Amino acid sequence: MYEFYDKDSLREYRNTLKDQNRRVALVPTMGALHEGHASLITHAHTLADEVIVSIFLNPLQFGPNEDFKRYPKPLDDDKQYCKDLAVSALFLPSNDIIYPPDAVFTNVTVPSLSSLYCGQSRPNFFSGVTNVVLRLLNLIDPDSVIFGEKDYQQYIIIKSCIESLFLPTKIYCSPIIRNQQGIALSSRNRYLSKQDRHDAASIFQSLCKVKDAVQSGILDATELTAVLKKSLSPNITIDYIAFVDEKSLTPVTMIRSGNRVLFAGTLNKTRLIDTFELTFS
Repeated sequence: MYEFYDKDSLREYRNTLKDQNRRVALVPTMGALHEGHASLITHAHTLADEVIVSIFLNPLQFGPNEDFKRYPKPLDDDKQYCKDLAVSALFLPSNDIIYPPDAVFTNVTVPSLSSLYCGQSRPNFFSGVTNVVLRLLNLIDPDSVIFGEKDYQQYIIIKSCIESLFLPTKIYCSPIIRNQQGIALSSRNRYLSKQDRHDAASIFQSLCKVKDAVQSGILDATELTAVLKKSLSPNITIDYIAFVDEKSLTPVTMIRSGNRVLFAGTLNKTRLIDTFELTFS
């Protein structure tokens, strides 16, 4: 497995792969890899000949009171994890590589989508995401890029960027990976205590109740919100519950098959997000 820390050597490697007609898939991460990331990498292997994983803890997507400084950074473990998953190359840029200090900062945003849901409580988050991802796509020029379903709003925003800017990269959404309790895997789950995990499992249980309600014929978003809240642990502070169109993310009042429920909340300062697709015949 190759390791690249600067853009010139990375581009030389990428050009060699182009000369060899090798397809490349990118999995962008902030490190602290887990089975959810493994599923993205496994998905990437089905799409390409070579898989590149980037690890960059992006300061632009953290707010002033968030966990940038304490975010887990087990780099040696991450490197071994990628080797075990047959990753072709790791890109490990510094902040100055991604955001050169002597360059005029070019800001890439999708305001109409970034101000919704997670963007209401984390106003700089999606701007940070789009800025780092578009830079990675331009540096690596992958044939495909893979994101996780858990971060569904992020996936739709990046998809919009790729389409609006006519980038040739194809974007894929990989299904959520959950632990035995149903909790969607996240690097931040490391912060959760045993009791926290018990409480966090109520998110999955509540979403299952919503899915069952939809399949039984309850399609009103207000009623479904009440269903979700009823089963949710009182220790979780709700940020939002949103029923949305799966393509535009616009809110819906009556569910149609294929719409989504998006959830975000906080449990003892740990942010938890989840989503379900709502289908019925």
